[in-house]
Amino acid sequence: MDFVAIDFETANHRPDSPCQLAAVVVERGEIVDEKCWLIRPQRLYFSPRCIAVHGILPEQVRDQPEWSDLWSEIASYLDGKVVIAHNAGFDLRVLSATCETYELACPQLEYSCTRLIARRTWPGRSGYGLRPTADALGFTFRHHDALEDSRVCAKIALAAAEKSNASSFDELEEKLAITRGRLRMGIMTGPRSIRRSRRRVDVEVESSPSPRRFRRDGWPEPAKKAQQRRASVENILQQSGEELPLRNRSVVLNGSLLGLDREDAVLFLERLGARVQPRLNMETDYLIVGHATQLNLELEQDPATTPMHIPEREQDVLQRQRQGQPIRILSQRQLLALVPGGLEVARSIAGQV
Repeated sequence: MDFVAIDFETANHRPDSPCQLAAVVVERGEIVDEKCWLIRPQRLYFSPRCIAVHGILPEQVRDQPEWSDLWSEIASYLDGKVVIAHNAGFDLRVLSATCETYELACPQLEYSCTRLIARRTWPGRSGYGLRPTADALGFTFRHHDALEDSRVCAKIALAAAEKSNASSFDELEEKLAITRGRLRMGIMTGPRSIRRSRRRVDVEVESSPSPRRFRRDGWPEPAKKAQQRRASVENILQQSGEELPLRNRSVVLNGSLLGLDREDAVLFLERLGARVQPRLNMETDYLIVGHATQLNLELEQDPATTPMHIPEREQDVLQRQRQGQPIRILSQRQLLALVPGGLEVARSIAGQV
């Protein structure tokens, strides 16, 4: 059981406003190191609601170093480690957004979430927040202090390993039928329940007479609609086979796609061969818009007269086209037309194309 547990507190509701971070390092099932940093946010605004949660005031961080000054030390705690947090999506978004704000290379990380781990390990409980989970396990701590939260997060993971009789984090994930999340190029792919074909597995619930299916966030899978949608998406990928119509293409996704959440949509595009980018740049080949668009890609009017209802990213594409960049906007229908039989399969997805 080797990992590092982290927790952020933020000054306000912007993800790039960390004011406190803690890291607790676990090796061979024991806490071997811990560190807590107070951080001065780039914009020294603390919302009253956030102050009410964690109690940190602007004057406490006014003279503290900013993220860029601390980054090399922070990165040394994360490098090569499995990172865990409770509600990990929040903490990883703070990490990614803050690195982006300070123009620092965002690390490629593998991570997991102790909320999901707790759902798998102790099913049937009424709540899986950090406080109720810690209380159920008999852990006392001061909630919303980053170091205290990180410690109890580590203890939850270790308790789950003990309950599952797992000697390593890999073994814990295998026994709980979850797969690790990833953060790369600023794009998060969250931890999820799986089956051997990649996305989902039947998981037996204690005291339940029959297996139930679970989504990546730990809630029971909604019945037919989501299953039919995912089956249709898998069918599209099977139709693509080895052709990979987006092989070596850099794409940016704007909006939803085939009714999938953001993480599944990114995985779908990657399985078609795409390199998914967080934003447009000179290497971008396609902007994929999940919503309907009637843009004429040969539009030659001046940007000043471009209709105001055209979304900002699509206006950016039009401007880049005028400057000579070979970039295209693909609607959902145009994207699926690249896959043999893709449109026919997608018509089975209610409300799509």
